[in-house]
Amino acid sequence: MELDGWRGIAILCVVIGHTLNVRYGVNPQDEPTGVTGLLAAWGVDIFFIISGFIITRLAIRERIEQGRFSTRRFYTRRILRIIPAFYFYLLCITVFATARLIDQPPHGTALAAVFVCNVPQMPCGWFAAHSWTLAFEEQFYLAFPLIFCAGGKRHAAVLLVIFAVLVAFPFIRFAAQLEGIWRIVGGFCGSFSFICCGAVAAAHEATLRRFAIGPLRAHLSVVSAGFLLGLAMLSVFASFPLGSPAAYAQASLTTVFLPPCLAWLVLSLVYRDGWLAPLLRSRLLQFFGLISYSLYLWQQVFTAEASQYLAPSLLTFPPLMVVVAALSWYCIERPCIRAGRRLSLRWPASPAIHPASP
Repeated sequence: MELDGWRGIAILCVVIGHTLNVRYGVNPQDEPTGVTGLLAAWGVDIFFIISGFIITRLAIRERIEQGRFSTRRFYTRRILRIIPAFYFYLLCITVFATARLIDQPPHGTALAAVFVCNVPQMPCGWFAAHSWTLAFEEQFYLAFPLIFCAGGKRHAAVLLVIFAVLVAFPFIRFAAQLEGIWRIVGGFCGSFSFICCGAVAAAHEATLRRFAIGPLRAHLSVVSAGFLLGLAMLSVFASFPLGSPAAYAQASLTTVFLPPCLAWLVLSLVYRDGWLAPLLRSRLLQFFGLISYSLYLWQQVFTAEASQYLAPSLLTFPPLMVVVAALSWYCIERPCIRAGRRLSLRWPASPAIHPASP
């Protein structure tokens, strides 16, 4: 329940950030900056952490309860969870573009459909550009069963090593002055590190729970919140020249400490009641958490820069995104999720995968 509340907070951060920064921003074509830009970025980071945590937690639970982890069940659930609502959205923006309501190139929509919009300079167009987050998640989903199965009983250690590599690689690339494809790989490490951080938290859930309810929880929360506040103030109020030592120091602190600090503040509340728990369980945040995926898809249509709309229409009325997202949840997402669960039960567990440890 708390995670649904965090999803609600995350999607509201993204919606507010895009609406104020892009739809009504002074410099909508620039890189999102300021408080709203930071909110949108951290909202996506929270989504990544929760995704990695839940996927890994469910995989571990399946291995314990069923004795084995089935890759076919995993992919069946993931495909029916992600693809139908997303492809319906892509179909709709194709219709809108054909009707000359929005400026969206067909090749951009096609690129989004194959989950490559996280590649730098990929011309996906504004209305499909936000699928870069889905691209990271889908690429994670492709690799996760291999990592989880190859690790066997040592999957927790394997995930921790992968997280360490993702954090360290940008520093290695910079020190070795690796360019070209390595610069792109280094850029990928940031987003993957948040997903992997959530996966590590799930793999070490016993340790996470022990700290969350133990005497150190308050200290860890204060340190994490203090770091996030300091980083936010630097991002909003300080402007360091590109390539300066201060800019590198800020980027280094963000790379190393932002994923674990954000993950701690989000996931520690799963195991204890804090002052934020009643808010996370409120009906409003639970509702937004429920429709968060569809709302993330559709907010892009309603928060574009004014020049992206080619004709007056209801697409220029941002509050309508909530109505459309709710319809997408009830008519597409929820039935497909249920179908995925039913269909996955028909697949037997793969015999090639290690059985559960005692």
